Amino acid sequence: MGVVRKKILLVDDEPDIVKTTSLALLVEGFEVITAQSAEIALDKIRIDSPDLFILDVMLPKMSGYELAGLLKHEDKYRQLPIILITALVQKNEEELINNGIVDFYLKKPFELEQLINKIKELLNKKG
Repeated sequence: MGVVRKKILLVDDEPDIVKTTSLALLVEGFEVITAQSAEIALDKIRIDSPDLFILDVMLPKMSGYELAGLLKHEDKYRQLPIILITALVQKNEEELINNGIVDFYLKKPFELEQLINKIKELLNKKG
């Protein structure tokens, strides 16, 4: 029996970020599911049951903040790690971490190595 690969849902509407981040995560042995909006992400979450979420703050219609809040209010997803990626770091990010809405945030442009190390750390913590 093969190793069970951890699934990561990457939600970002910038094709370049999706492409480079997905590739880096695949190389690390993760299964990657992508969505360009929060609405698409919600459909994929129900189908694919990811182990970790990477959410861009600036998404069309519903923001990454709002999506993170929705996920943390559902028992099924409450314990799953959420990493927020943002172009503009504001006080909100610190508050979201302190309130347990997100587990970590990264400012764009970010180092893929830093993201991958954080993912591994969060997934190991979760078990």
